Formats: sequence, C-alpha cells, structure tokens
Amino acid sequence: MDLKTQFELFLYSFFIGVYLGATYDLFYYFIFIHLKKVIKYVCDILFFILQGFIVFQVIYKINAGIVPFYCYIFMGIGFLIYYSYSQRYYESNIVPLRKMIYGILNKLLKVFHYIFIKPFIDTYQFLYSIYLYLKKKIIGCVKYVRKRIKRHKETKKAKKKQNET
Repeated sequence: MDLKTQFELFLYSFFIGVYLGATYDLFYYFIFIHLKKVIKYVCDILFFILQGFIVFQVIYKINAGIVPFYCYIFMGIGFLIYYSYSQRYYESNIVPLRKMIYGILNKLLKVFHYIFIKPFIDTYQFLYSIYLYLKKKIIGCVKYVRKRIKRHKETKKAKKKQNET
C-alpha cells in the first residue's frame, strides 16, 4: 500500500468517525426519542449494521478490501472528536430544529385536514342538519294532518249523530 492510499485511508477513516457520530445523533434525536426501549435496541443494532456496510464499502473502494487496524482507531478518534466538540452545539441547536420541523409538519397536517377532510365533515354536518330539520318539519306536518283528519272524522260523526236525531 503506497503512502497516498494510506493518507486517504487515514482521512476517510477520520471523517467516517465524524459521519457516524453525526448520523447517530440525527437518528437519535429524530427517531429514537419516540420509540420504546426494546425497539430502540433493535433499531440501534440495525443502524450500526447498515452503517458498517456503508463504512466498509467506502474503505473497500479506497484500499481494495484491506482494512488495517489503525482505520478503526482513526474512526474512533473522529467519533470522539465529534462528540467532544460538536455534540454540545448539536444538542443545543437540534431541539429548536426538531421543534421547527415538528411545527412545520403539524401545520402541513392542519392544512391537509382543512383542504381534504374538513370539507367532507362540514358537508356531512350541513346535510345532517338539513335532514334533521326536514324530519322535524315532516313529523310536524304528519301530526298536523293526523289531527285534521281526526277532527274531520269527529265532525263527520257529530254531524251524522245530529242528522240521526
């Protein structure tokens, strides 16, 4: 392995460590927060398996599949440097960013609700209120007609009795 390849391997290993720290923080702050403990462990394992495939794919392209021991050391150093310098900054800025993203998502959901769902609900409620109004009026008319028919029958009976006497 020539010196240029070793230097590239050194740089890529260092930046891979920083990349692992940054992606893990993003993954943690946006997805892990909402998961239960058992699912977190499973997702954690799957995350590092996927990241391992990505990392070794990059190293394989650089060094034809030879991974010297110092690559692991430089990945660890990159990971530690990321955590020591940028994690505090990242943590202080990720909470407002997460709130902003969740706020935007909530606004989009509200817009979706008002555009696609609320018109159907309002139309249903409007038609239902018309139905109730018409039902009330029809029942009132039916009662009125029954009363009139009953009175008409009673007056007919009363006239019949008068005519008989």
